[in-house]
Amino acid sequence: MKFPNSTGLKKADVILVGVPDESGSRSYRKGSSEAPDFIRKIASERDVFGERKERFAYPLKCNYGKLHDIGNIKKDALREANTKTRRMGKVPIVLGGDHSITYESLRGVLAVDDSISVIYFDAHPDMVCGKGHYYGSVVYDAVELEGNRITVNLVGTRAVEAQE
Repeated sequence: MKFPNSTGLKKADVILVGVPDESGSRSYRKGSSEAPDFIRKIASERDVFGERKERFAYPLKCNYGKLHDIGNIKKDALREANTKTRRMGKVPIVLGGDHSITYESLRGVLAVDDSISVIYFDAHPDMVCGKGHYYGSVVYDAVELEGNRITVNLVGTRAVEAQE
């Protein structure tokens, strides 16, 4: 699934990619692999509710600007996809999947850029230190990437643990 009305690759400033993978999830609740397509679906709909609170989804005709959606890829192709995106001078937006995609995504960008800013959407800051590639330490691990500077902007954070 891809965003409707996205622009062509050459004209795009932003490249959107989905990684429907939950192979690194330790949660009993599965479903993070469905997120990329679900995010695309709800981003292109508008909810309208009837008198009985029934939901009707209507297609939303949006201009996504200069965004090109390349669709979904496998996790092992993500690093190279982000490296290519940056070499073209474009900004990657990655829709996951579980936390195991974050590290590979950032490594791809850092192959081209010395410093980056990350907008991280999560209910938790994921900054538990010293766990090493643990889903609760993914932001901490990213900031610790050798020789590179990462600025992380947390969005939607609500549950910070003491060790974070």
